[in-house]
Amino acid sequence: MSISFTKSGSTIPSIGLGTWELNGSDCSRVVTEALEIGYRHIDGAAMYENESEVGSAIINSGAVSYTHLRAHE
Repeated sequence: MSISFTKSGSTIPSIGLGTWELNGSDCSRVVTEALEIGYRHIDGAAMYENESEVGSAIINSGAVSYTHLRAHE
């Protein structure tokens, strides 16, 4: 997968999963499945109002270690 660099020099996968308009169990399921197939860039924002579902999916997926996660603002 291609990697991009941020202004601060951090790296981020070029392809990410957008979570806008995902809610409830659909959101959790989609994020879990994305992590299981290799996604490591999950696009989220407080205005999407699905932080709980995204966070739960990341925690419960077991597909990725916390050391592989980064938050970008």
